[in-house]
Amino acid sequence: MKHSLLLVFLIAGTALAGDIEHSIRSVTNGTRVTNWEIYTRNGSTNLLRETDLRNGSVGARVHRVCHSGQLAASILWMTNGYFVLVETGQTVQVSASFHPDGELDRVMLQTQDGRVLDLFTATNGVLYPAGDSEIKEANECSRLVQEFVNTLPGPEKK
Repeated sequence: MKHSLLLVFLIAGTALAGDIEHSIRSVTNGTRVTNWEIYTRNGSTNLLRETDLRNGSVGARVHRVCHSGQLAASILWMTNGYFVLVETGQTVQVSASFHPDGELDRVMLQTQDGRVLDLFTATNGVLYPAGDSEIKEANECSRLVQEFVNTLPGPEKK
């Protein structure tokens, strides 16, 4: 009779860049390991990541990007590529950028007028919340781009 070994590990939350906290839960069942990671910023859920490992290799990874605890987008990676699903009815704009080789680079949440609300950067396709200083820098870049765009000729306003 085969018995599946089920192990659950809970690791206490750790503080990261200033106002970001991280907690992880792992479940092992035979040759499969599933990790659930939760990142919070100022007490609100910011990023949920689920990674499925089978026989030591990543089979799938889902990043659920949130703003003020509300789901804004899901980015799913499987061995055949990325899929981006943006939630409807959001008051934030979601943008994702990729490296030339197809790896995820960053995800940004912005207001309609271009203010950066949240930023996530990726290392080897794994998203992490950016710190406050990186968001501040992204906002300055966004402001400069908006100023430049406003100088360009365009259709006359009625």
